[in-house]
Amino acid sequence: MAGYSQDLRERVVRLRSSGERLRRIAEVLDISVSSVKRYLKRHQETGSVAATVARRMVPMLGIADLAVIEGQWQAHNDWTLRQHLALFSEQTGRLVSVSTLGRAVARLGWTRKKRQWVPKSGTPGHGVLLPSC
Repeated sequence: MAGYSQDLRERVVRLRSSGERLRRIAEVLDISVSSVKRYLKRHQETGSVAATVARRMVPMLGIADLAVIEGQWQAHNDWTLRQHLALFSEQTGRLVSVSTLGRAVARLGWTRKKRQWVPKSGTPGHGVLLPSC
């Protein structure tokens, strides 16, 4: 869901500073009273009603770590994630979770097929076949 525009947020502040009630502002602008309160609170605390930017987490494993993982995956493609995790921890001295290692493997493009890890084939996903006319 997209947030409201900067212009609408500023109109909330202008209407409130001109003495309008919260419910009336919400009614006129067709937004919830909660949104009105949130914008007014943000303006009071920061002096702005600008939307916040969602931040992404930085991966725990960098490029050098991915190179180590790929090397061990090629050498031991029949191992489980836990076995690879133990080897990775031994080689690098870093402790990460099984989930973190699994995400790193997915970033490398490896998948588990027939009891061993193999690179993804690169073929497109399954499409729907349309009958020929």
